[in-house]
Amino acid sequence: MQKRTASIKLVTTAQESALLSAVQRESARVCNSIVLIAHKNNCWNHVKLHRLAYYLFL
Repeated sequence: MQKRTASIKLVTTAQESALLSAVQRESARVCNSIVLIAHKNNCWNHVKLHRLAYYLFL
């Protein structure tokens, strides 16, 4: 099966761009935190890791 990728330019206002950047930074922060949780608990199963990390980020 051949994969196809579409690339679409997102046109945003300055405010929308700032909000998207903030979301990107927060997402990276949470992902980095989850990696630490996974390493600390030696847990690489995504379901078990989800259960470990879920309540920490509410």
